[in-house]
Amino acid sequence: MYRYSGSEINKIADDHTELIQTLNQYPPMFYAYGRLVNTVVSIAQTTDNFSNKMQLSKKKS
Repeated sequence: MYRYSGSEINKIADDHTELIQTLNQYPPMFYAYGRLVNTVVSIAQTTDNFSNKMQLSKKKS
């Protein structure tokens, strides 16, 4: 895995190493995960107070 000095990418990669390895082994899963992330980002960008609504939803569960 590449290392970038002074970057948050190192911390993200370290925290999610297992997920990254799994996704690299299964390209269709990697593609689906990317699509899921893009969908959530799109929803977040078009929804007013998205973070507040997520917090309220979490409290209800």
